[in-house]
Amino acid sequence: PGLAAVIPTLEGTPGTPAYTLTPTRTPTPTITPTRTPRIRPTITPTPTPTVTPGLPYIIISQDELCNPALPAGLLQIYARDADNHPVPGVALHLSASGQETIFYTGLKPEIDLGYADYQLNAETTYSLTVQPGGTFIPEIRAPQCTAEDGSTYAGSLLLVLRQP
Repeated sequence: PGLAAVIPTLEGTPGTPAYTLTPTRTPTPTITPTRTPRIRPTITPTPTPTVTPGLPYIIISQDELCNPALPAGLLQIYARDADNHPVPGVALHLSASGQETIFYTGLKPEIDLGYADYQLNAETTYSLTVQPGGTFIPEIRAPQCTAEDGSTYAGSLLLVLRQP
């Protein structure tokens, strides 16, 4: 224990001329630091659906969308696993007139992890190969739609693919 202060006390009899000051030591309380335990959060990993190698995708639906609010000729693709969960990273090979474009699902997670899209040229016919599995979808075109005023415009195409 340390000493915090010296407090004088008076000794003697009141009324007598002699007072003697005697120092008295007051002990300082000892402070023992205590540790506050840190709470560490437990991180639980979130399972990420993955592509099952080699399994082909099947077409669940192929819908022509005539909605003037959508961009003309928009090809929208949703890839799902066997449990109907979105699958990112599916390679989509779109070819037309000897040219091939590769794009992937999962690049627009704000829409869906299994989502991909591509802007089709309304005058072109495409074929699509889905990897893994090599599912081949021929004759992909933007549908011709008719507006309320009788004019025509390129509609959109929506494909939903799933692994068995």
